[in-house]
Amino acid sequence: MFYCSFCTCSYTKINYLISHLSHFHKYSFNRFICKQENCYREFQNLSKFKEHLLNKHAFKVHINVSPQNQLTIKNKDLNSNEESRQDASKNINYHYEICDMQNYQDCDNNKNFLVNDIKNQLAESASSFIATFYSDKNIHDRHIQKIINTTKNFIENKILLSLKNNIYNVLKKSNIDNKIKLQIEEMFQVYKNSFYGSFIEPEYYVIGTRNVHKRHKGLVSLTPVKATSQFVSIKKTLNSLFHISGFLTTILIYMHILLEESNIIYNVVQGKTYKRLLAQFPANS
Repeated sequence: MFYCSFCTCSYTKINYLISHLSHFHKYSFNRFICKQENCYREFQNLSKFKEHLLNKHAFKVHINVSPQNQLTIKNKDLNSNEESRQDASKNINYHYEICDMQNYQDCDNNKNFLVNDIKNQLAESASSFIATFYSDKNIHDRHIQKIINTTKNFIENKILLSLKNNIYNVLKKSNIDNKIKLQIEEMFQVYKNSFYGSFIEPEYYVIGTRNVHKRHKGLVSLTPVKATSQFVSIKKTLNSLFHISGFLTTILIYMHILLEESNIIYNVVQGKTYKRLLAQFPANS
């Protein structure tokens, strides 16, 4: 297992660990600390960090396999025997590929983590993309949704479709396991709608009637028509916000920082009114 240097999470593959570091800990890609089995080596490059994990720690992973597929690796310097290292790597890779019933649940959990991680990264990227337009005062709000829809259609109908067809052609010519093909298909489904859930459609309701001038056969008359208004549900908005990974944690940390800062008031939560209202709720609520 490969262990996260910040929390107790562990993963069976290096790529899952890297993805975990980058998403959950916002780890910089120019500084990596190993911390595997009392190893505290530091790396300034992602490729060097991966190479270190593969060469020094990958073969110490405890593997549960059936007796006929068991592999015993002697405690020796793997760098001094390239052939032995390659044979060991082939056997370990074979174990992960066959994914027998004993560790099927672990493989399935890793697959689900990868799909969920892609969803979270897409949601974060889409939010950042949309926020860029809303923060630009030169772009009117009514144009933003049109930009998003055009971008969405371009990604789905041009880029993803072309990429999907090219990858499927390569897979068809190669002897690839059907399980891998299915995983790739699931990933494409995740990418299919990158902006899903980022737009909350307004609700319309009738507030009364109004008279408008209408011309008919040269005559102008006042005709009553329904007057409508629209609103965006604050409940749906908050629900979408709090479903963003890490959103609540970030808010609580920020509020804690604000409450400790008393010299300068940056936010309403530092004011006396908010503190008075907060005191009306139980301390553990």
